[in-house]
Amino acid sequence: MTRMFVLVAALSLMAAGSRVQANVVTFNGVSSSGNPTLTLFTPLTTEGFTFTSPHFHTVDSPGTTGYGGAVDNGTIYIAEEAGSLGLPITMAAQSGQPFGLVSFDGAELWLDAAAAASGGYPNAYYINVLGNLSGGGTVNAQFTLDGIADGAGGAADFQTFALPGSFVNLASVVFSGAQVTGAPGAIALDNLNTGAIPAPGALLLGSIGAALVARFRRRAA
Repeated sequence: MTRMFVLVAALSLMAAGSRVQANVVTFNGVSSSGNPTLTLFTPLTTEGFTFTSPHFHTVDSPGTTGYGGAVDNGTIYIAEEAGSLGLPITMAAQSGQPFGLVSFDGAELWLDAAAAASGGYPNAYYINVLGNLSGGGTVNAQFTLDGIADGAGGAADFQTFALPGSFVNLASVVFSGAQVTGAPGAIALDNLNTGAIPAPGALLLGSIGAALVARFRRRAA
């Protein structure tokens, strides 16, 4: 009996040691040049997650966009520009496994908000986050943007938003920008923190430990 518990404890420690602290999708390893367009036919897969939308962008050169340029945090990020092209961005694990979402960085997209609105691509006032739960059901959160968008060298364009604890066991997450009226608004997204995730083999080790405990209990009964 003592040997069995020692083995289970060892397996549990191995499984715990196989967990990474956090998985943050930064988009920094994405091959992006000239703020390319991505569609349902050309989804973006990076850092263990796939991002899809009928129309969105990776932004690597914020100063070359229209409407005075786009927000800048010194790294590559993803964006949807609202108007006729304001289409939500869906995030899902490449493995198809459930995941959680702890936090993300978000911003309105354009530096010249008035010009963007006049051109039919207004900045968002809110970022809406819809979580589709594995097995059914949804969770929702809405975040208010601060209106700061002045590009490189000024105040921080991006804000960090923390998700409620209900954003776990997710099959997918859908991000969309909205104006005060609820109409689509342009947004930028970066640094999506999905929290600690098990490394390959961790789930197997945990399952073996649980099976040994169940077997011992059946014998003891």
